[in-house]
Amino acid sequence: VGFVERDLLLVQVSTSTDSGKHKEAARRSEVIELANLFRARVVDVSRDCLMIELAGTEDKIEAFVAMVEPYGIVELARTGVIAMPRGNVEQGQKRQAAKSAKQGVVEAESRPTVDPKDLPPG
Repeated sequence: VGFVERDLLLVQVSTSTDSGKHKEAARRSEVIELANLFRARVVDVSRDCLMIELAGTEDKIEAFVAMVEPYGIVELARTGVIAMPRGNVEQGQKRQAAKSAKQGVVEAESRPTVDPKDLPPG
């Protein structure tokens, strides 16, 4: 059984410079291009910063943070890793019970459980 893991990041990245408005526009474009490369979304725009939302693996989040750090991180918030098992566990158990019934095996019905050792570290 595999898992889908995600981490959510909201980060405010500075786009202001002391070099004038032309440099600020170029800087803003660079940060937006980085966000697009990581499939992130710009969720808020102000005169001197962009707020970006990114969901993905821890590695992806950390790589994005490393890329925008030189621009200046104003504020950053992360959810931490959340995970859920792949597929529909209950349907998989029903299929297994039907297969067992065809083979003449009767099993007691139980609630789906996840073995803690299959969960990601956290």
